[in-house]
Amino acid sequence: MQKLLAAAIVTIASGLPLVASADTYDNFIKTQLAQFRSVGSDRCKMRSRTVVEGGNKIVYELCILQGKPIFLRASNDGTPLSVSEYHQGKLVQLSMWEGTGGVGFRNGQPVVEWNSGEFGKRQVNWKLTAQEKSNYLAIAAKERRILLDFGIR
Repeated sequence: MQKLLAAAIVTIASGLPLVASADTYDNFIKTQLAQFRSVGSDRCKMRSRTVVEGGNKIVYELCILQGKPIFLRASNDGTPLSVSEYHQGKLVQLSMWEGTGGVGFRNGQPVVEWNSGEFGKRQVNWKLTAQEKSNYLAIAAKERRILLDFGIR
């Protein structure tokens, strides 16, 4: 009986972090994700450019409103690769796979990452490591170069 009780306690205790992580994720989505979203419009002017990267044809689609970027979407043969969202011309969100998660930027720096995908793990990470920040900043720099190709400063 004691072994059964101990096994039940271990099972419940090991599942609690997943529940807590899911609750944190749901709370983040409801209350804080909006600050990392762009405000688009139906009047958005779409511009497209095709770039060959590593032997792959990447199509970049840029939504511009009043001379400022709203979002930049990258795809390869119709498969979405990334979506960058901008607010008042500044990068606020980078999603590497449309709809599965992303990185929120504030003042040009990555501050939070969230994941809604892998094996039901829904997580929010406000404590990015130096390596993670460096990786995200490198991706943001690449996005800036693409914007320059479109003539956006």
